Amino acid sequence: MNNYSFTYMLNVAIKHWIALVVAAVVTATAAFSYFNFIAEPKYSATGSVVVTNGTIIDSQQYVNNTTNNKSEIENSDVLASLNFADTVTDILKTPDIYKQLADKINGDYTFDELMARTTVTRRSDTTLFVDIEFIAPDKKEAVEILNAYLELAPEYINKMVKNASSSIVRADKSSWDYPSDIIIILFGGLAGAIVTYMIIFFIYSSSNVIRDEESFREHFDISIIGVVPDFAVTKNNEKKYGSYYGTGGNKNGK
Repeated sequence: MNNYSFTYMLNVAIKHWIALVVAAVVTATAAFSYFNFIAEPKYSATGSVVVTNGTIIDSQQYVNNTTNNKSEIENSDVLASLNFADTVTDILKTPDIYKQLADKINGDYTFDELMARTTVTRRSDTTLFVDIEFIAPDKKEAVEILNAYLELAPEYINKMVKNASSSIVRADKSSWDYPSDIIIILFGGLAGAIVTYMIIFFIYSSSNVIRDEESFREHFDISIIGVVPDFAVTKNNEKKYGSYYGTGGNKNGK
């Protein structure tokens, strides 16, 4: 079979709808159970720092001016700081700050584990903001470790780059990093039904057995004159064609 009509594909699904429903329920339940009882919860805490190259001595001045839509800072100073922001982003990804963070929190994380759980990105090419996100299995822990990082960041930047300045813009914001239970159930069930249908359809498409008229049309591009009834099949469990098997009845099938 090289071509499959929509009707054929739909009939395959209808014939095995029970299997599809069962597969959807099982996979939806499995996905829900995994995310809620087995997988490690993920809470993300986010914060930001604003950095300058020293031409803007007080970085809070930049925050205040951008917040109030003022333009008291010289454009040349802002451009120089914007070019410097990428360098600071790279500095905040170096292992040394995470080693200091590991010592500061004195917790269960090594510095490389802290690096793996932290994301440092520049917000955009037109701002001095560098955003930091930390992921942990506990909401309070995520916020506490992020705040510890933000406390280290200004000092670490000033140490690495002469005349640099930085300040914390915001912190203590956390959010659940997993999708909602409804989304988990819907996507889990849909995935299970799709995979099951693909398996069933593969079995049907790879089989050469002629099951019915529709199956015959799919195999052979010829006209059908008529369909020979299956005498072994009875209506309402009655031997309608019993006379042909010598089991009683007349030739009229009664």
